[in-house]
Amino acid sequence: MEQKDQVVNLSQPDGHERFFDLKTGMEMSRGEFIQKIEAGEYPGYYVIAKNGGVIPSSSSDGDNNKLD
Repeated sequence: MEQKDQVVNLSQPDGHERFFDLKTGMEMSRGEFIQKIEAGEYPGYYVIAKNGGVIPSSSSDGDNNKLD
């Protein structure tokens, strides 16, 4: 069965500033979402370094490797 993302990016495609959890109905900032990912609250999501910052990302295959 195909896994659908639980969280959607509410910002522009490259913005990654606001996120919405489809299961809980909670909206989060990028910082809040990253903290929750790092706390293990969102299995299947991880944090990657990009353009001098960090962004949350999902893994379609469940591989949660973090790129530092």
